[in-house]
Amino acid sequence: FILHPSSFILHPSSFILHPSSFILHPFFSPSISLFLFIAFVFWAKGTKFPARYVAEYNAWPQPGSNVPDIHFRRAITMLKDKYQSLLDLGIELNVQGGDWKEEGGKLHITGTAAYQYDKDRLWDKIKSYDNWENEVEADITVANGDLYGVYVVQPGDTLSKLSKAHYGDPNRYMEIFNANSDQLSNPDIIRVGQQLKIPSK
Repeated sequence: FILHPSSFILHPSSFILHPSSFILHPFFSPSISLFLFIAFVFWAKGTKFPARYVAEYNAWPQPGSNVPDIHFRRAITMLKDKYQSLLDLGIELNVQGGDWKEEGGKLHITGTAAYQYDKDRLWDKIKSYDNWENEVEADITVANGDLYGVYVVQPGDTLSKLSKAHYGDPNRYMEIFNANSDQLSNPDIIRVGQQLKIPSK
């Protein structure tokens, strides 16, 4: 009964599976034999079932894809987190009917801004993100067209600076002054915190 070391050497051919190996054997129940046969078929064909999930997980998930829901929700959360400061700006500007949804791998944003100035601020914010062209679609309308917008005076502001910023011409400052004659008496004096009406361009 002495076992020689060579008795434990396994030849590669020992691992070769042949379809005949799955022929129903008296010692196997039909269900076990069927399971083993199906497992062999998947192994032999090199099924791409796992690879498909890996590919869809690495790619941007599309609505209706077979990616598990947890992966899809995680991708949506990542997109929303990236543009959270944009959504916060919409709240700050009191955008009416503001809404967002993820569709087709993009963040779709809708809402109505009070003035064109507010809409421009939102678009300036959108364009500050990398790859925004492929990730954001925004449909922002404007409620009031009688003014370009309302600007809150900041430290260091002058009417000529505001004119340059909004019209591209510092010499149009009197247009802003005249539009705010109810609260301004001198075009050279404005106070921090004042809400100035900016006439349409």
